[in-house]
Amino acid sequence: NSICQASVTSNSADVVVTAKPTITTEPESKTVPRGSSVSLNVTANGQNLRYQWYRNGQPIAGATAATYAIASAQNSDAGTYHVVVSNDCGTAQSRQVTVTVTDQPTPVLELSRSAVTFGGIRVGVIDSARLVIYNRGTAPLHVTAASITGADAAMFSIVVVLPATISPGDSIAATATY
Repeated sequence: NSICQASVTSNSADVVVTAKPTITTEPESKTVPRGSSVSLNVTANGQNLRYQWYRNGQPIAGATAATYAIASAQNSDAGTYHVVVSNDCGTAQSRQVTVTVTDQPTPVLELSRSAVTFGGIRVGVIDSARLVIYNRGTAPLHVTAASITGADAAMFSIVVVLPATISPGDSIAATATY
């Protein structure tokens, strides 16, 4: 200094500049079948980052990581999600994304007849009836076996080429013989 004509040099010091977080990769909207897993992810830059995920504007308890995962999505998991990333300098909010939960694609078997009546048949005469097996569902139907049950099942036979895969909206034919 100018009064004492002396100077002192201090030890060096490191200066760390901390900025508020910035989101570099936003989460994406997802459509998933009921019962399947789904993950929402965010990537952010910054020091000492903290995360909080929200569904329909409400914080999700325990959802405090860069990834929010749902192990088995149900209708109640559908909604609008976003994440807030924070540190000591501020916050950054992701865009809002939608999780849609759909019905699991399933096959639905339908027969063209619920019962087959042959009426009176003379001894030694063979009669048959055509049956159609439909897939009214939204996923392929895999048919590996067909049988007739009941008290007189031994008097019947069924002819159908199996195994068969029936696409949604498609069908195969079978013949029941008495």
